[in-house]
Amino acid sequence: MIVLPHGHAHSLRNTPATSPTPLEEIIAQNPLEDGIRLRMGNRGPTTVLLCGGFQLEGRSIHPLLANLPNVIHIRESNRSATSWVHATLRHIEMETRVMRPGAQTLIARLSDILFIQVVREYFNSQMSAGVTNRWVGALKDPQIGMAITNIHRRPESAWTVAALASQVGMSRSAFAARFTELVGEPPLRYVAGWRAHKAAWYLRTSDEKLSEIARRVGYESETALSRAFRRFMGTTPGAYRKTRLLPQ
Repeated sequence: MIVLPHGHAHSLRNTPATSPTPLEEIIAQNPLEDGIRLRMGNRGPTTVLLCGGFQLEGRSIHPLLANLPNVIHIRESNRSATSWVHATLRHIEMETRVMRPGAQTLIARLSDILFIQVVREYFNSQMSAGVTNRWVGALKDPQIGMAITNIHRRPESAWTVAALASQVGMSRSAFAARFTELVGEPPLRYVAGWRAHKAAWYLRTSDEKLSEIARRVGYESETALSRAFRRFMGTTPGAYRKTRLLPQ
């Protein structure tokens, strides 16, 4: 199983010498069945490919997504992953073939589960191999990990470096130095990035006023939220909501 967490373009070939055909041309010549199934070719053994995609908001500021590699490859030899990969993919493939009522919802949920399983397997394999990922290493650190958890759980708190350090039993200077070393950015920048990520989630999934969202993520005014949001998301909260609000 191959996952491209950051959406990199790619080509699929049966041999390195084969010149790939653009997917748009293939679909034009072989119309999709039920909008999801593609059948093509008539020679050689049958090959079944199960493909899908995700829309991941805030890849650059969500610490977990930002720390994923360009490619994750779950190999057949990985016995700890083989059983759940096969079971989940088999269920998804069956639903795409039959397309009974509720199939689209079930496929979406199974895909979510599959992505979570892949991410978990990736980080587990990194730790088993002795490879220390910066963000995972920060989470494993008793004090820095606790600070990150506190930030995630309570983004609305009036966080300062001193307050975060006090909660984990460290001096201000020692905490700031270790946090920056393990996480890769200073504590308050991490706080601001997480607040922008949470604000984006509220903007996508609710119709709450901007002033209420600002309060939820720790800003006293819409202006303060807008300034921070633009810095991390590259646009204003209002513009983001117009293009990203999900139907309820």
